Amino acid sequence: MLIKKPKDAAVKTKLAETLIDLNRLNEAKLLTQEILAGKPSDVEGLLSNGRILLLEGHASEAVAEIEKATEAAPKSARNFFFLGLAQRAAGLPGLAKASFSHALELNPGMTDASAALAALSSRTGDYDRATQLTSKALQSNPNLPSAYTTNAEVSSARGDAKKTEAQIEEALKRDSTFLPSLAAMVKLYAAQGKSQESAQRLSALIQEHPDNAGLRFLLAVAYFDLKDFDRSESSLKDALRLDPKTPDVYTLLANIDSAKGSLDKAQADLRNAIQANSRNIANYLTLASLYQKQGNWPEAKKVCEKAHEVDPGAPAAAAQLAFLYLEHGGDVNAALPLAQMAKREMPDSVIASDILGWAYYKLGSPDTALTLLQECVRKEPGNPIFQYHLGMAHLAAGHPQAAERPLQLALKDGLDPTYVADARSALEKISKARH
Repeated sequence: MLIKKPKDAAVKTKLAETLIDLNRLNEAKLLTQEILAGKPSDVEGLLSNGRILLLEGHASEAVAEIEKATEAAPKSARNFFFLGLAQRAAGLPGLAKASFSHALELNPGMTDASAALAALSSRTGDYDRATQLTSKALQSNPNLPSAYTTNAEVSSARGDAKKTEAQIEEALKRDSTFLPSLAAMVKLYAAQGKSQESAQRLSALIQEHPDNAGLRFLLAVAYFDLKDFDRSESSLKDALRLDPKTPDVYTLLANIDSAKGSLDKAQADLRNAIQANSRNIANYLTLASLYQKQGNWPEAKKVCEKAHEVDPGAPAAAAQLAFLYLEHGGDVNAALPLAQMAKREMPDSVIASDILGWAYYKLGSPDTALTLLQECVRKEPGNPIFQYHLGMAHLAAGHPQAAERPLQLALKDGLDPTYVADARSALEKISKARH
């Protein structure tokens, strides 16, 4: 067709889309450059260029390019869908969620947008919304592996391992190399002590697909779960050789180095990871956790503050920063809105509930704190910090008898040494008051 109509922009656009779908990016790039040279504002050309940038790993540039396409064609659900993909890859989940939602407003039957929005909803703890969206997507297209994977994530969060595995297998029936499903499998099997099965299954897939860097990365994760750090590192190097932009490689290297006791090297790995992708909030939080292990609270706070600056809408960063402000020197008043945002964005997270409850306690509102802290203990009664927080809130609210049991359980269950003295002091105070 292009031979017959070499100057037809519509034909060039269609061919460019096909080449992108086939991952023939160099050919697609030349064609897209021709389209944009003839008309720099061509909507389809801008979208194609954005998609190419996204597949090449330039997520931020892809966002900027696809935004031009959405501005030029604000009624195109397809443009907003790809904008959401680029925003998600750039570490902007809040904006991605808005873009996927807008795509569905423009085209309610767009199953890919439903599945993508479901995945984001699951990751922020909105499991009911995620389930509704996957159900809608699967009614239209029962072969979407991403929808089954999201169902697996929801089932896992709700503690249903059997249903989690069933949904993972449904996804892999549709696409045996679908990386998010395989990642969910690796995580599930690790929790069940079956990481050897993950390693065997991934090794078999690599025999069939030797050039798939993502499979080699997941094999490295499985070996890490088996504490076979040498094989894990070797698989990571294979992944990097195949694709230097394989996501999360430096993060896993940091975990390997940390497990070997090389915290300084792990921190260097994470700084490399942040340099490679400055919008991946998980790397900041992992680095902050390493500083916390060393008791370097000022550096931990700096890293979390940077993460919050990079993405003010990231609930995990807000939660960790609120915790550091509450416990290790910071403005308690500044911690409260951070904790409130984390709870709002992660409504089912016991960590978010605990941090918000503790913020209310620190601000002198123990009655408000109790509702949240009781929820945490009800969900995880074996967590000593939750028991400690509940006991202290009961004591501050004037309920010494109710405070005694959770404080005793906190000490019995291995409370962090940081809080042991305060817990014992509180119990002594209760005992003296009784006598």
